[in-house]
Amino acid sequence: MEKPLLSVVCTAFNHEPYIRDCLEGFVTQRTNFEFEVVINDDASHDNTAVIIREYEQKYPNIIKPVYQNENQYSKKVGLWRTILFPRAKGKYIALCEGDDCWTDPLKLQKQVDFLEANPQFSFCGHLVRRINAVGEVIDEPKLKRGDCYFSKNEVFHQYFRTLSIVFRNVKLPYNPSLSKVFNGDIVLQSLLAIQGKGAILNMIGGSYRMHEGGVYSSNSIIKNQIKSIKTRRVLMSQSFFTFDQKLHLWIEIMRRKRNCLKSCIKESRYNEILSVIFC
Repeated sequence: MEKPLLSVVCTAFNHEPYIRDCLEGFVTQRTNFEFEVVINDDASHDNTAVIIREYEQKYPNIIKPVYQNENQYSKKVGLWRTILFPRAKGKYIALCEGDDCWTDPLKLQKQVDFLEANPQFSFCGHLVRRINAVGEVIDEPKLKRGDCYFSKNEVFHQYFRTLSIVFRNVKLPYNPSLSKVFNGDIVLQSLLAIQGKGAILNMIGGSYRMHEGGVYSSNSIIKNQIKSIKTRRVLMSQSFFTFDQKLHLWIEIMRRKRNCLKSCIKESRYNEILSVIFC
């Protein structure tokens, strides 16, 4: 294989029931460029690694696995920053986790075409459906009238599903304080806002899976919001963001706090109000 134009970065851990759907979504992509899949199995206890090896043998020019002997996530190792991004050879990086999947075979082609034609954008995502553990649709997004574009400041008020993101493979100012936060996706999107604008393309490109073993979907909405607020506080302490960008981070923190407090009162979860106020 020539040097790939794009690298798919994937994290997997105990994803045996889902990893085959994920890998099929990769290998069925139809593109006019070469791409690779760099996938980290984080010492799974089930047959996740066995299935990855099956696809590695079948698609040796595409599937480039990293098999861990010890779980790196539990050691607070940043899987993207430390293990996967350094191995990505492409001009672009696409993200997907092992329990999610892509459903549009032209997803990568559409997103790369957009970024090639629009150098002022550092990344783009797309619409995503939500499914349950067995693949049944929970929520199907409605198509918009067209693509949605966001300035460097507006990016801080949008959420781009990890499985939808394709971005330019440029050096980003990661530092040790950022590796300790829970929401690595929010950190990445914020760092990409330094480089350029963001976009959500008007297409449904994949499915986000809700299940009990999910790192994010297994938590309550309030707990996830508190963690996202704490992540943004860490981001606000970084010197590389402009005053305007820090202001937008602060506005987003206040918006999320307000929504959290409303949820606590509505759900009679009064014991969590102080946690929200002081997070």
